[in-house]
Amino acid sequence: MNLGGTPIVMDPPSDLNLAHRQEIYSVGEQIEITGLVIQVLGVSYPSGTDFVKPKEDYKFVSVDVQVENQGDSIQEITSIVQMYLKDNTGEKYTFHLGAQSIIDSGLPDDELQPGERIRGQIGFQVPTDAEGLIFVFDAEIFGFGKVFVGLE
Repeated sequence: MNLGGTPIVMDPPSDLNLAHRQEIYSVGEQIEITGLVIQVLGVSYPSGTDFVKPKEDYKFVSVDVQVENQGDSIQEITSIVQMYLKDNTGEKYTFHLGAQSIIDSGLPDDELQPGERIRGQIGFQVPTDAEGLIFVFDAEIFGFGKVFVGLE
């Protein structure tokens, strides 16, 4: 193969788009990631019951989540593994059974066929003074990064 006698020199582009910025979405926004559409529909702070209360200086948080499979293959959604909260200090808060027990809705867990949708709520317990709460949907188990939704 003959590539010719004149070498060509090109300057690299000034921005190679290599920096991954953490984009924070808002409640209500539809976020597409790897054929899934994730949407946080709302957030509430259940006070608890006579039997199930947050521990002292903590509060319950319920996140209403919808996931739709717009891809071509079956997707397994496991909220306890894939969904958590973080605050502005980076502290991570995972599924809380007590909070979940007082929510009227089931977890948004399912094996989603292409075109199928699931909606549910997932409960957490966070310090009452936690600020800047962000809901995280972790699609790393599919190899596709994370989605961040600001709750406050």
